[in-house]
Amino acid sequence: MPIELSSNLLDDDNHEQALELPDGSRPIPVSSAPQYTLYRLVRHLRPRSVLEIGTQVGGSAMTMALAMRDNGTPVDVTCVDPFLRTGDNDGLASLAEWYENILSTGMKDGIDLLISTSGRILPSVGRSFDFVFVDGSHEFLNVREDCYLALSLLPVGGYFLAHDYLSYESVKKGCDEVINRFRLPYYVNRIQKNYRGDLCGWVIVRKEADIRAESIIECLGRRPKDYRASLVKFARKNTPRLVKTLLRRVFRLSRHNG
Repeated sequence: MPIELSSNLLDDDNHEQALELPDGSRPIPVSSAPQYTLYRLVRHLRPRSVLEIGTQVGGSAMTMALAMRDNGTPVDVTCVDPFLRTGDNDGLASLAEWYENILSTGMKDGIDLLISTSGRILPSVGRSFDFVFVDGSHEFLNVREDCYLALSLLPVGGYFLAHDYLSYESVKKGCDEVINRFRLPYYVNRIQKNYRGDLCGWVIVRKEADIRAESIIECLGRRPKDYRASLVKFARKNTPRLVKTLLRRVFRLSRHNG
């Protein structure tokens, strides 16, 4: 079943365009993610809320927030990332840079950060999102979990976009399972490359009909209450350490920007 979007958006090559950055904003960081494509998609789809799974240093969050601003809608972007040292994520160094980038835009009140793995936090997030960008762990089990969770948080008519669909077989396999399980409309972009010149591609998926969130989560082989239990365990174990770290970072950044 095809996605009813223009070919200009579906086959977007992530070409750069001039964006009006707020005074004092840092430049948009170079990233493997299709940041300018995301800007154009958000401008066109006009979501009232956006979720990003895997935010790294905040470049995509910045462009999607700018798109919401340019649409004249309140900025409402939620980012989820555990900030582990993997891939292009440098752990706490990336977290510090994320805060510097987001604070520089002046839109920090509309951009929230949840420092956790998606599987632990999203089942209990208690809200929906009109558009979800999936670009976290590329391990198969994590990808399928992220896609199932993204689908559970979308309203009917909402979209999720998963990056690196062509460059990782694990990403393709995880996305395809979710798409085929619910016979979802989708489209594969086969031309987007990262800043290194490597082909990445992405798949965009539309939630065509109402699907109970509980039914989606149960596709992962776990019951919703299992997620709630793991969330409580995570919070008890990590909150004190995370709060101390964040307070130090925020205090340092506040002094720098003050």
